[in-house]
Amino acid sequence: MDADDWLKIIETKLDFTNCNDEEYIALAVHQLEGPAKSWWDSYCDSHADPAHISWEEFARAFRDQHVPKQVLVQKAQEFRKISQGTMKVEEYERHFMKMMRYAPDDTNTEEKKQFWFHCGLHHSPDGGRMRVHYDPPYGEPLHCHREGETWMGRPPAQQEEAG
Repeated sequence: MDADDWLKIIETKLDFTNCNDEEYIALAVHQLEGPAKSWWDSYCDSHADPAHISWEEFARAFRDQHVPKQVLVQKAQEFRKISQGTMKVEEYERHFMKMMRYAPDDTNTEEKKQFWFHCGLHHSPDGGRMRVHYDPPYGEPLHCHREGETWMGRPPAQQEEAG
């Protein structure tokens, strides 16, 4: 994942500039070394119009070459199984934010982000894991799971208090 992390860092730095695509690429390519630089030279040699490569094309080609698809699939699966575990909520949130880039289709709305965040978050005071499944259009809990229990709406203790 070093290549993908490198690209993210470069993109973050370039966002602070007022450069066009060609300048973005020139600045990024200036940072390439070894096999990555050789790949870029070869890519340009075989490109019909290397002077007009867009940043999106560069980033896509770079990822295709240097970030194995299987690694991305594994990272997406890891994201879907993310759990707070022994982390504090703030640590879990940082880890969640870092990992969600690997599952863009699962995190392209606030509702989806909330769903996945809550799936891995500890909710019960006794430390038991509870999964809350939301109805995305409304954000209301549809059903929850905790250590083999299933209930609709609120957890059972809250249902009894409300009843």
